[in-house]
Amino acid sequence: MIIAVTGATGVLGSALVDEFLVRGHEVRALTRQSPQERDGVQFCEGTLEDVEVLDRFVIGADAIVHAAYQDMDAPLPPGRSMAEHFVQNNIAGTIRLIERTPATTRNQLVFVSSLAVYGSDPRRLPGADRLPLDEDFPVWPGEFYGGHKAALEKMVIAGSGDPGLNTCVFRPGFVLGAYPDASRDYVCKIVDEALEHGQIRSQLGCYVAAASDLSRLIADAIGDDAVKGKVYNTFDRWLDFRDLAPILESATGRSIEVTAPVATAPGIENARLAERSPRWETDRVLEELVRARAGSAG
Repeated sequence: MIIAVTGATGVLGSALVDEFLVRGHEVRALTRQSPQERDGVQFCEGTLEDVEVLDRFVIGADAIVHAAYQDMDAPLPPGRSMAEHFVQNNIAGTIRLIERTPATTRNQLVFVSSLAVYGSDPRRLPGADRLPLDEDFPVWPGEFYGGHKAALEKMVIAGSGDPGLNTCVFRPGFVLGAYPDASRDYVCKIVDEALEHGQIRSQLGCYVAAASDLSRLIADAIGDDAVKGKVYNTFDRWLDFRDLAPILESATGRSIEVTAPVATAPGIENARLAERSPRWETDRVLEELVRARAGSAG
């Protein structure tokens, strides 16, 4: 098949490209700048605002995987406000992809959302004390990133109401992988803190899964009518980053004290994912990332 992938140079997007190529598919990658050429990958240089580029990107592909996100740090085009730029790239851009999904041979769009739709503290949401925090819970995010993801989920799932379209949503938590920007990587934050102070001081926890695991789940969804109209909370487990101390001690030979309070899981459920038969490599990938960061820091 030919899979059209947005966000193909990101941590998850790169893993998706690798997974599709291993399965013998071709990839069409939408990028702002064409990276180095790669067998099996056709780069379409442009953005989600360029309708002519989007037409070339989508037409003839079998399915779309939308993993791109334009953050608020990007340079603004002349005469455009931050809010307008965000809306055009992330909200209107996703709607343009939904509009073009019928041009794919399998009429399929897989949207990568985020557990941020639950907000920074899901336990404070109305009904959280008596209802399961599963995919059917009515989310009310308290910040803009989660809010725009929640709105787009509704648009994507609405597309599944068309009898011919297969649209679905995967909601990852923190994606374990090699981040070019260490400031976005929770693992690097904890490792650096521990190496500097000999302690894990930050109270930090999140739902995690390795990029390679997420890419397998998403790749398995391509061509599968069973995912139509569904949202999947997509993670392996909750990780309290205090638990990195033993890995760090093994990697460095140093004693690492834990002074941070326990980071308690807010109780988000992912039972629906069981039907996809996930395979998790979280512990192996996490250890590799911790050791690599500790080694690079000397």
